[in-house]
Amino acid sequence: MQKLQFLKGNFLSVLVWPALCLLLGALLWGATAVKLSNDRREAQEGALKNVASLAGAYAQYLTRTIEQMDQIAMQVQYDWNRSGGNVDLKDFRRQGLLIAPQLITVTILGADGFPITSTVNLKARPSGASREYFVFHRENDTLAARVGLPLVWPGTGTAILPFTRRLNAPDGSFAGVVAVSIGSAYFSEFYDDVSLGNEGMLALVDLQGAVRTARVGAAVHTPTAPVLSSNMTFASTEGSMRMDGKPSFADGQARYVGWRKLQGYPFMAAVGMSEDEVLAGYRATEAAYRNYAFGGSIALLFFGIVASVMATRLAWRKQQVEAVQAAYRVATEGANEGFYMLRPLYRDEQLVDFEVVDCNERGAAFYSLERDAMLGMRFSQFSTPAVMPGLLASCAAAMANGSQEDEFEVPAGSMLRLAWVHRRLVRSGDSLAVTLRDISEIKLHEQQLLRLARQDLLTGLPNRQWLADALPPALERAATRGGMVALLFIDLDKFKRVNDSAGHQVGDELLKVVARRMQSVLRPGDHVVRLGGDEFTVLMDPLASIEDAGHAAERIAAVVSEPFALSGAQHSISASIGISIFPRDGADADQLLNNADIAMYAAKDEGRGGHYLFQPQLYHRLKQRIATEEALERAIGDDEFALHFQPRMRAGDGTMTGLEALLRWRHPERGLLSPGEFIPLIESNSLLHTLGDMVVNKACAQLADWKAQGLALAPVAVNVSASQFNHGSVADQVSAALALHAVDARWLELEITDVATLADNENVGVQLRRLGDMGVRLHIDDFGVGPSSLSQLQRLPVQVLKIHPRFTSNLGREPAGAVFFNALISMAHALGLVVVAEGVESHQQLAMLRDMGCDEVQGYFVAPVLPAAQLPALLENRALHESLPA
Repeated sequence: MQKLQFLKGNFLSVLVWPALCLLLGALLWGATAVKLSNDRREAQEGALKNVASLAGAYAQYLTRTIEQMDQIAMQVQYDWNRSGGNVDLKDFRRQGLLIAPQLITVTILGADGFPITSTVNLKARPSGASREYFVFHRENDTLAARVGLPLVWPGTGTAILPFTRRLNAPDGSFAGVVAVSIGSAYFSEFYDDVSLGNEGMLALVDLQGAVRTARVGAAVHTPTAPVLSSNMTFASTEGSMRMDGKPSFADGQARYVGWRKLQGYPFMAAVGMSEDEVLAGYRATEAAYRNYAFGGSIALLFFGIVASVMATRLAWRKQQVEAVQAAYRVATEGANEGFYMLRPLYRDEQLVDFEVVDCNERGAAFYSLERDAMLGMRFSQFSTPAVMPGLLASCAAAMANGSQEDEFEVPAGSMLRLAWVHRRLVRSGDSLAVTLRDISEIKLHEQQLLRLARQDLLTGLPNRQWLADALPPALERAATRGGMVALLFIDLDKFKRVNDSAGHQVGDELLKVVARRMQSVLRPGDHVVRLGGDEFTVLMDPLASIEDAGHAAERIAAVVSEPFALSGAQHSISASIGISIFPRDGADADQLLNNADIAMYAAKDEGRGGHYLFQPQLYHRLKQRIATEEALERAIGDDEFALHFQPRMRAGDGTMTGLEALLRWRHPERGLLSPGEFIPLIESNSLLHTLGDMVVNKACAQLADWKAQGLALAPVAVNVSASQFNHGSVADQVSAALALHAVDARWLELEITDVATLADNENVGVQLRRLGDMGVRLHIDDFGVGPSSLSQLQRLPVQVLKIHPRFTSNLGREPAGAVFFNALISMAHALGLVVVAEGVESHQQLAMLRDMGCDEVQGYFVAPVLPAAQLPALLENRALHESLPA
């Protein structure tokens, strides 16, 4: 009866505790739900970022692999054409060629589809005529490379991927196919369990979605045992998304998939991570948080009951408190985190240590201890003297502020058996609650991604991102100590020529060797950084004197200028180096790098292969250069260019034999400019091809105009650089211009400059033969200077040899000049070439050339450069010199 009356009198005070507990329980579960939702979203977003990043790296890996396989197919295709089809691939292997471990076989199939030769023994000779790649090459007249659909190697069950090229007979008809077969498993060597897990995915698919090779977990995709659906398409060239397990994957697991298109090839690289593995950590955390919430709810429930009866039954309250503690123990023991309750210890009111009054089993295991053994221990018993002051400081800050949260790397020698720890400290009355969570795997993954983001994949050097991170702190250190830092900006001269003539594979190998050479001549603390392409920087920190930077630049220039023996050929380049010094040449990283770049351009202007220290006036010179380049682009669009012409004369009778078209720029402010004032800028900013096409069109248009006036035409010679042949289709452009203006090909001649840089490939040869078949005469211009050689005269289908003015100028001055010139004429005539002497400036030179039997001459003594308006009279009367001395 007394209890009943007590409850009636204190009904509200008893009811308030359960109501408060219900409210707190609702907040606890709400907060848990929000936390879990955020954790799941972060895990999913992190997975999408990871697969997108890995897809980019995998795309680069696949691009290099495909380029390597295509080089093998191209080499066999070249040997086939050169030997007239007489190729023995087994002999290649005996010579140590075609033995790359990833190669399954290299086979040549004849026009009937049966193997002709192979790197392996073919006990049977199965026909490949029905194979997809064979049918494609037979029906498509293209010599380009092709990656076929995956096959299974007969008798082994090995999945392979064929890289193929068409073979043509001398008459251009189909002669067969060269097939380079690579094990599909090779494309999966990029697979990394740390990054992708045990059930990750790698795939190479074409733009129509057909799977060329793939791996899911340990299973490699084959036509008979696919691990992916037969079609996997993507809506963009790169991205990431979640893909359902059915029907995309044979194992039915959903995955986060990132993809990126291969540069230069019609394929997509795809990387996937299993959703189960991505969310494994989240699900473990989810269980822990739900246990926490459940334990907290139970605690609140019991706390409400205890609070409700506290006033009436002290013993009952004590029993309920013990039950709450037991429930809490169950919840914490099931968690993934280490939990500790610490009691501070003071001496003379100074915090000196902490005592462990409670912990869970996982927390004790972090220190390789049992829970019962850890209870009652002090910090000083399992912490080294080196870390004890910092640990006490963190705990004291938490006691003072109420809480503290941080992450730290566990120092060597610590009893804590973790690598990286997330720590949370919360004051609870006079005690301190500490939670430790193992984040070692997360930090390892972050470090791997950071390393990939800061390293150049080709050379292994630090990249632009590394420099952006490292340079500002270096400048701060120098400013603090009053020291100096040097930045060397390095650009490789003539590297583009190596790329054009020998191919990008040789160019890449050259960049690797350059990187190693530069590192070998620098101090141990200096850093070589690849910015991209053929541009590098060197960070010298600290710098004792400006002279040290100059000496380093000299050493770099010296080792770069030494010849490179690559792919059986010698290649020579040089390095132009600009130097900026902190704090003299810039107060921040951007200004220092920009000024080093400006100094590098000054080094190029000085003649390349040297170094230049930044000077303030260089900035104004660069601004003028940029303004000129912008004016050039505008001039092309506004058609500010015109052709002038210099006649060419027959040495014997003074009759005009042709005209050389010379470009002039009608500058709106500076007047008429000659090529020497703007052509070097055009060559440096990729306008050369555009301007070259324009000159051919203007020459054809001028011929058409003279024809319409009823004038007798003379052949017009147009200068064409080797770069236009190597990177375009000069034959197509010339054919189109002749057709557009209805001009006969015999009136157009092409003078090839930079002959030594003509790529020795089939495309250039085809262009030259097409031009000859059209009736266009080909000249070699400026012969005798630079790396031109007699071998080029023999292999190029040219009709005219123009000798550089340097040799003409020596006539009449030195006896050796006439001897050398006479030898050039005899050699050219022996090869059936017409000889033109350029730069004739005197009557004496003209007479000597006529006596030597030189066919034609050109120069200001013969005729100056004339605008088109002054040519009609000369076209009607071809006599440039009415009489010549006998």
